[in-house]
Amino acid sequence: MRLYDHVDEHGANEFKRWSEGLETEERARLRSKLDTLKRVTDWRQLPQFLIGPLNPKEIFKLRIGVTKSKTALRPMACRGPIEKNAEVTLLFGAKEVGGKLVPGDATQQAEKRRLAIVVNVKRRCDHESVS
Repeated sequence: MRLYDHVDEHGANEFKRWSEGLETEERARLRSKLDTLKRVTDWRQLPQFLIGPLNPKEIFKLRIGVTKSKTALRPMACRGPIEKNAEVTLLFGAKEVGGKLVPGDATQQAEKRRLAIVVNVKRRCDHESVS
């Protein structure tokens, strides 16, 4: 699977910025999960990685637990949106605390970003891994 990150209207990689703010262990788990996701060759394997669809129906969340933490990473993503069977775009960084998404409007923010990419494919870039 090819991975992309959403970029803002100025070309800044917002998913990378969110990733850089994570704890060291969280970044390591995120990187590991995304490295595994890159190796997926058949889109039918995506349910092993993506939870959803959520509301809106094009948005999914990645399930990434963090050992000894009450907080789990839940990056918002979509299949495609250009080639749904060959790519995943990371749209918005979120966490789940006590079973609730933080921020609470993460899925809506992700959908806004997905729609921006549909209108202008330059609103995404190849995924940039953070160490």
